[in-house]
Amino acid sequence: MIRHFRLGLVVVIAGCSLLTFEPECPAGFEGVANCFYQAGVASFEKKNYANSVAFFRKVPPTSEEYQNSLKMIERVPVERAKDALASKNYQQAMVELEGVPDYFHNKKQADLLKLQIQYLVLQDQLMQAPLMQTRLDIISQMLAILPKLPNNQHAMELLGTLKTLLQSSTVAQESQKLIDFLSQLLNMSKSPQFVIAVQRIAFANIDRFQNQKQIRNALIHLIKITKFKLQ
Repeated sequence: MIRHFRLGLVVVIAGCSLLTFEPECPAGFEGVANCFYQAGVASFEKKNYANSVAFFRKVPPTSEEYQNSLKMIERVPVERAKDALASKNYQQAMVELEGVPDYFHNKKQADLLKLQIQYLVLQDQLMQAPLMQTRLDIISQMLAILPKLPNNQHAMELLGTLKTLLQSSTVAQESQKLIDFLSQLLNMSKSPQFVIAVQRIAFANIDRFQNQKQIRNALIHLIKITKFKLQ
């Protein structure tokens, strides 16, 4: 009976040691402090995200890099989304971002990327839309997203589109809508260069609407706003 008890004890001890066994450091990182974390960072920088996650998951909770490893794992879907976005694979980028839960430290960044993707999708749709009314509807959606984006370049690009559409517009209702859009863009920007650009568009089109009092007055009002902003 005693011999059996000792044998069982040995098995239990051996089992515990197996459960707490730490794997060897990956090739090329032997002897490096926090070798799994460093290997994970190296793979991450090479965009080998599957390997990087595998290495980060091997960092023990006792390591000083454990919390950093968790944050690096959370960065992976966002980085994959950025790569997909760079390739204009918007659908794949959105799939990656949908996998970011609310408790991830970079949730706000993921949400901002979603908005950027939505805007870029609308931008592509705008370029392909054959009807003016469809274009106006798309621009309205873009303007709703634009204030939430940090990149002012999007506003400048949209301003160029509005300039082109207004120059070719022959329908009063559509022209009025385009001027309204210019006013909305103007309210979003504090850049003097942007204000001057809007002012030039208004001046360039005012003679075209000499016989359309409502449109002409809307352009005059727009010019007044730009002058006030430039004071």
